[in-house]
Amino acid sequence: MDAVQLADQASVSSFEEMRSFLQQVIQILKRERREGKAGFQKIKGGLVELEPEGEAVVVGDIHGDLKSLTTILKQSQFLSKANKNNKVYLIFLGDYGDR
Repeated sequence: MDAVQLADQASVSSFEEMRSFLQQVIQILKRERREGKAGFQKIKGGLVELEPEGEAVVVGDIHGDLKSLTTILKQSQFLSKANKNNKVYLIFLGDYGDR
């Protein structure tokens, strides 16, 4: 799925679909914290420890602006790189989904 498809799907999701999705995310985050790992990354005290290799896309405050996120994903080619199992990270700083 590309960035535009993800954005289109997110923009038509119902409240119940979003709530269900967020509950699933919370359960995954709790499990990762409990196990101390997320995929090949280590979790320490709620922080993800990254190996000093690969590529990182750092995103500042987008305040829930889906169009900006779509542009970032498209221009960085993050989804295609991640789908090819490259070590590529999407790091959010600040507010990204508060509106």
